Amino acid sequence: ELKKMKSCVTDGAGAMIGRHNGMAAIIKRDVPDLINIHCVCHRLALACADASKELSYIKKVEGLLLQVWKFYEYSPKKTAKFAIVQGQLLNLLPKEQLSEAKKHMKKAKKAVASRWLSFDVSVGAMIQEFIAHLQTFEFFKEEDATACGLLTQTRCHKFIHAIYILKEVLAPLAVLSKTLQQGELSFADLPPAVSYCLAKLDDVLKRKDVILATLSDDLAENGKFGLAGIQITEASTTVLGGLLTTYVAKLRENISARFPSLPLVQAFSIFDLQRLPAKEATDFKTYGVNHVATLADHFGVTEYVDVEALKSEWEHFKFVAQDLKTECPMTTTPQLGNTPTEWLLTKLCGISSFRAMFPNLMKLATVAQTLPMTNAWPERGASALKRIKTRLRNSLKDDMLESLLQIAINGPSVSQAKDVVEQAVGLWLQDKQRRKLPKITASTSATTRENCEVVQGTELIDFLTEEVEVLNDEIQDLEDKLFTQEQVFKKLLVNMCTPTDDSSDCEDDYEDDY
Repeated sequence: ELKKMKSCVTDGAGAMIGRHNGMAAIIKRDVPDLINIHCVCHRLALACADASKELSYIKKVEGLLLQVWKFYEYSPKKTAKFAIVQGQLLNLLPKEQLSEAKKHMKKAKKAVASRWLSFDVSVGAMIQEFIAHLQTFEFFKEEDATACGLLTQTRCHKFIHAIYILKEVLAPLAVLSKTLQQGELSFADLPPAVSYCLAKLDDVLKRKDVILATLSDDLAENGKFGLAGIQITEASTTVLGGLLTTYVAKLRENISARFPSLPLVQAFSIFDLQRLPAKEATDFKTYGVNHVATLADHFGVTEYVDVEALKSEWEHFKFVAQDLKTECPMTTTPQLGNTPTEWLLTKLCGISSFRAMFPNLMKLATVAQTLPMTNAWPERGASALKRIKTRLRNSLKDDMLESLLQIAINGPSVSQAKDVVEQAVGLWLQDKQRRKLPKITASTSATTRENCEVVQGTELIDFLTEEVEVLNDEIQDLEDKLFTQEQVFKKLLVNMCTPTDDSSDCEDDYEDDY
């Protein structure tokens, strides 16, 4: 039933979160206490995109990064030349650094707003291989207009400075994005994570002079990018310092606007065992009272819970939760993919005696267990689909595609898949009698090849023999037909040459015919 739906998470499309005719608004007409959450990962991506749109040169740099990726993606010749240039630059390094540098060679990365963290990766690849890109563009500039344009726009102080700005700014944003994408994100973790990101952006502003000094050293003649030949001027440094200040201010403004306080969602943090104070603490008595009141106001409108009974159950449950806290393994040893909140919710919904003691709290626990903070998981499913069903494998059937997606999304890692693969092969062999081919070794390969040639020669002789027999049968049929036609023709000639005895008989015969 639709009325059992208590929460949903969507992206920011108007069809989903529209105030009047969005999906959530339509469902709320039948389910007034529905909790609709705009995915926190999408919010962060939109905040970053909005900040870039307000600064034209940052938007231009993002377009240039995408153009650089396309320059190599659609041309094996250019990709091969880029790899050669990388190798030549590595040979300039000391021998003790050569092997380590080869491990970290990077190609151009695709940067688009619809892919989270893609700009951070693209900027990092551009900074590491900046000189190699310039030399590749220089090589193709006479025959390729795109290479000439990219060389002109990337070999300038403004571009490399903007890349350094993005490197410093995107690092804390990438940390925040990864935090928000975690499946075990708890209800109380969101505000601290956003606050930490904003604090790191403030640190970037404080280090503005250090960033500009680092860039000047790298562009010096003996610096990291000395081969680029880019000249630094005081005026350009001042202008780009202002760009950094403006960009960080826009990011702070958009992130703060996209992440307002969510008191209803944060109220579910009452189920976080790590936040529960000790019984002897002074704030134990008042702990969670305001959050429970927030939940009671929301779900009490539809009488999903009994407000007064819920408050009474919470006062009792705090003592039970304090005893359960000693049993929870995650409070002392963190475990990947599980949190103390999830452990407590499972206990509350799984023990039958709790259903009679805390019926209203158990209803809230079921809502909390199904309350999503992000739709990163379905986005990963879409990414897995794109990786598996490529343009070269677009004829995959639905059943095979579903199996491959199950393995890619829910299957174990490659290092842990050996036992599973061996079990699958065993089941496959037991399913029916399989014909096993002999193993080909180096000693038997020549003999096997000769045997194959003999078999192929024998098959060819048999085929040609059958063809000759068919042709002989066809020739015999033609001779028989020719002989028959020859006999008919002789009879006609005999009849035509035989004289008649009486012409009147012929006339009579002619008249009789008519």
